[in-house]
Amino acid sequence: METGDEDALEMVRDLARISGHGRSLRRLRLRVTGPVVWRGDFPPSNAVVEFELAGQAHAVPFVLYAENAPGGLVEGLARVLTRPGDPRRFFVAGFDSFMIVVHQLPEKVDALNAVLAAEPTWLEVRIEDERTPPRG
Repeated sequence: METGDEDALEMVRDLARISGHGRSLRRLRLRVTGPVVWRGDFPPSNAVVEFELAGQAHAVPFVLYAENAPGGLVEGLARVLTRPGDPRRFFVAGFDSFMIVVHQLPEKVDALNAVLAAEPTWLEVRIEDERTPPRG
């Protein structure tokens, strides 16, 4: 499955929408800053999405792969889109060919897992940065 620029932009739109920021998202664009990679463990960022959210400019660097979901994009967006004081968090679950992202209260995730049986297992998108000590 090949991915492209529009896939990354659509992920930004979708995550903004499910977190309640969809209407304030403006000036969305993608800048490719290095060669698109086919595979690799954790190559350096080679793209950045830039946008305004409620009038504030944001830039989220990530890895743009030719055939895989963008690396680090969901995590970077979670940092920007998680409102202070909002108990909801982003969770991801995935299969071989796709990823599911929800913006949910942590206590509701067990119910999602129970409904979906063994797969997928929802994992919280961690949004620690250099100012936040790692949890656990």
